[in-house]
Amino acid sequence: MTPLAIIGIWVLLMLLLALEVFIGGAPAVAVGGAMAILVALTYMRLWRTKGVAPAFALGAFFWLAILFGLGGMDPATRHDVLLQQTTH
Repeated sequence: MTPLAIIGIWVLLMLLLALEVFIGGAPAVAVGGAMAILVALTYMRLWRTKGVAPAFALGAFFWLAILFGLGGMDPATRHDVLLQQTTH
């Protein structure tokens, strides 16, 4: 990779970071995912790598999706149950 390409990708990542901070909330997850894919394909060079490295990288994204999904299920399914007070 040429130094100009590295700087260009870094500038693109900074613009995506500004977009992520500006929009916030749930849509920011998609921008963060795009940033992770950009880093994986360019700086980690997974696009040209042969062997098991791309498989392990995909496995890592798979397990992260499962962990975030399970972590999001806990607060989404937790409900407060109001109990009646009994007076004797």
